[in-house]
Amino acid sequence: MKKMIMFIGVLLFPLSQLLAQGWVWQNPLPQGNTLYATRYVNAGLGYAAGDAGSILKTTNGGITWIRQSSGTTNQLTALHFVDANTGYAVGAEGTILKTTNGGAEWVHQYTEPSTTLSSVHFVDINTGCAVGGASSGVGSMILWTTNGGMNWGPQNGGTTNQLSSVFLTNATTAYVVGVGGTIRKTTDGGANWGSQTSGTPNTLYSVFFTDASTGATVGNGGVIFRTTDGGAVWQSQPSGTFDWLQSLWFTDANTAYIVGSFGTILKSTNGGSAWVPLTSGTQYFLQSVHFTDANTGHAVGESGTMLVTTNGGTSWLPQSEGSTRWLQSIFPVDANVGYATGEFGTILKTTNGGANWTSQSSGTTSVLQSVSFTDANTGYAVGDGGTIIKTTNGGTLWEPQQSGVSEWLFSVAFPTASTGYAVGYDGTILKTTNSGGVWAPQTSNVVQQLASVYFLDASTGFAVGGDSYGANGVILRTTNGGANWTNQHVEPLAMLWSIAFADANNGCAVGSDGLILRTTNGGSSWGSQPSGVSEWLYSIHFPSATAGYAAGDAGTILKTSDGGMHWARQASGASNQITSIRFLDASTGFVAGSGGAILKTTTGGSTSVGGETADQLPQLFQLFQNFPNPFNPTTTISFELPEASTVTLKVYDVLGKEVSVLVHGVQRAGFHSIQFAAASLSSGMYFYRLTANGSSETKRMLLMR
Repeated sequence: MKKMIMFIGVLLFPLSQLLAQGWVWQNPLPQGNTLYATRYVNAGLGYAAGDAGSILKTTNGGITWIRQSSGTTNQLTALHFVDANTGYAVGAEGTILKTTNGGAEWVHQYTEPSTTLSSVHFVDINTGCAVGGASSGVGSMILWTTNGGMNWGPQNGGTTNQLSSVFLTNATTAYVVGVGGTIRKTTDGGANWGSQTSGTPNTLYSVFFTDASTGATVGNGGVIFRTTDGGAVWQSQPSGTFDWLQSLWFTDANTAYIVGSFGTILKSTNGGSAWVPLTSGTQYFLQSVHFTDANTGHAVGESGTMLVTTNGGTSWLPQSEGSTRWLQSIFPVDANVGYATGEFGTILKTTNGGANWTSQSSGTTSVLQSVSFTDANTGYAVGDGGTIIKTTNGGTLWEPQQSGVSEWLFSVAFPTASTGYAVGYDGTILKTTNSGGVWAPQTSNVVQQLASVYFLDASTGFAVGGDSYGANGVILRTTNGGANWTNQHVEPLAMLWSIAFADANNGCAVGSDGLILRTTNGGSSWGSQPSGVSEWLYSIHFPSATAGYAAGDAGTILKTSDGGMHWARQASGASNQITSIRFLDASTGFVAGSGGAILKTTTGGSTSVGGETADQLPQLFQLFQNFPNPFNPTTTISFELPEASTVTLKVYDVLGKEVSVLVHGVQRAGFHSIQFAAASLSSGMYFYRLTANGSSETKRMLLMR
């Protein structure tokens, strides 16, 4: 039976934002980035924030959502709103953002590249505190403001443990909690912090006070502690679970809610003395909970999960919808019809260009690693345990085929309607010449995993692979339909995941650590091309002789407009691992990946601005990961500017000491690359920060001698 993927929560875009959005979420909806924070100003007006700099806004209690521009791609971990207009968001690289107009604009107030901020709380319009810790895992950070964030002053909390949560009870009194059961309190506006005893080594993730004396804190291992004397004594409370407890909220002195791992929701009606489990309807990690009144509450979490209750937690309804199973492959057949496959035998189909995706019965629970169609009705999917299934009626029925192997199969391609190839573990290559009736093994002469197969025509094809941990990369070629496969190239320190050609001569293979290999002579020789990223790349596709796309970890999408010579990152709006990218033409394409992510573009991933596309004129201020990374002794740092700007690009050591100024002055709009030579520096971690017109971004790089 088919199950239609419906949705309650919808992601809406104002026209100006829609035009600026190259890639749009199609599944799950309203979006699929993990959300770490939700805060509501009233029953209708609310916000959520999470990975990839995501900030969402609703004005109708979560029925519809508007995506806001945060100006960052950093993970955002916490939100706090002082009123309907004024709010704060904090996150990775010490990011602090502020809005004074309900999120229409978010302004960077603070950044510190070596830290991550986990929590922010304000007691009034001026006084607030943000806490976190060193990205390395050792070291705390406390920032205090008394002027609405115009200035944030670092404070000495007296601990090196990372801090997870902060709560102010008045303008001078605050509590912070964190790693190792840390609880610390200030009564003088943060000038001094005293230690309190929790009695647990477990990390505490959330703290909440209902008045000056009464509060609670929760953490991993199901720990709950409560105080009624301002923290002089913290008493353990039975939770009834060992699950990770992440977020705590009180609606009054007696009623409280906790959310955490595996969809855990707990409720107390006696101030926390006893807790009862509630049914959330999800197994996903819930990261944040917030109530606007005694009955109405919201929870958000992993893979964009959104829940709402209007009856005090008796029932929780999803405000996000769509399959969140990991997708490995996507294949658009035409402008309307497309398929995606993934874990647990998942097959999704769209018949309206991706507006809706319908689940199909595959008849298997194997991970379906690759899908390919030869026409609107006939398609093949391959996967674990030698699985091959075929449909001849557009997926209404999928029937198993005999592969004759038990190795996992990772890729399938049909250069003609009847002739197809599948590749997999241990150098496996299978070929059929009768539309899958019989699959015969071919000799690859390699033992590596083959992850991708691609044919230029009925005779000439390529297969790539290696060791999945990132070594022994190999490129194979056949010119006689697989009767013989020749090893054309070995990449000893990389895994190659995907290969595609723009034409008979020009092609690229992508793999680990941002590697892009390019050939201009039909594969006779291969050379490395700078990608500007260090994320692993899993998929590549050329819809035309000049336009090509590659995708990979952390929502990475790259585009070339010159057949693979130069690559520029596109803003995907996702943090998911993207495992597959496929275009119908130079403009219309899809990606799929972890968490059920499906995104679509109809603009080649860019937008039209003043007669130029975003590939000609960048739309975002963006700093790219250096390449190579790690490096010795030189590396290239690239960045994009949407307009001419006064720019500084500086390098710092782990102590924050400036070690080099690479750029200082006015730079034109567009793409820039700077070489950094570190011959005089010692091995270790360094940070490089780009600042332009009030915006800044920081990344790490590793010098290894």
